[in-house]
Amino acid sequence: MGGVPMVEVIIGVISGRLNTNYLNPDVIERRDLLFSLVDKGYTRKEIAEILKEMGIEKPRGGDYQPIDISMSLLKWRKRADRENEHSHFLKSIRTIHPNTR
Repeated sequence: MGGVPMVEVIIGVISGRLNTNYLNPDVIERRDLLFSLVDKGYTRKEIAEILKEMGIEKPRGGDYQPIDISMSLLKWRKRADRENEHSHFLKSIRTIHPNTR
């Protein structure tokens, strides 16, 4: 006696979601500080001056310049965009016939 055939569908997922768990907490803190200052309406030049007054240097040393602020913000925004990118695709479909006895 045979059973009812079943269909197996396999869906693939491509995701740009990034895991930020590997990032140094100092990097996350600096990113959050930059965005909070932008949200408060500070200019890139003012942000660079604030970071200098706080004693915060670029990751490889040296004072932030307005262009560094702009590039950092651009990098973080692009990273956030990649985290939201994903797509699904049909990988395979097959009919599974139960064993007959």
